[in-house]
Amino acid sequence: MSERIYEQESTAALLVGILQDGKQLLRDEIELAKLELQEQTGRMRRTAVDFAVGGLLVGLAVLFFAVALSLGLSTLFGWDAWAGFALVGAAAAAVGAPWLWRARARARHAHLRPREAVASLYETGRWLRSKVG
Repeated sequence: MSERIYEQESTAALLVGILQDGKQLLRDEIELAKLELQEQTGRMRRTAVDFAVGGLLVGLAVLFFAVALSLGLSTLFGWDAWAGFALVGAAAAAVGAPWLWRARARARHAHLRPREAVASLYETGRWLRSKVG
């Protein structure tokens, strides 16, 4: 009789230990996911600032160049100024539109989910089910 009670207590203690280990493992996995997201967010923030500053400066340069080109074409061909601006604007739109479509298509395939952490969480869930079930 005492062996049976000891065996039941051991089984219960083993199950409690497995559940506690599983809970701790899940906590660790969640902490890993948080750290991974923070790291990715920091990198993305720095990259976004770099793109913003560089884009602003290049945009200003392109704007000034476009004004100069428009006025130069108008003067060269004896046109009114609006004609030179219209020509340069049409050329810029013809070049820029495909660029935007390509960027839009690329953005659709961007993955912001922390892949390693999610995979690890799935693996932990399978491990827990195999131990409990």
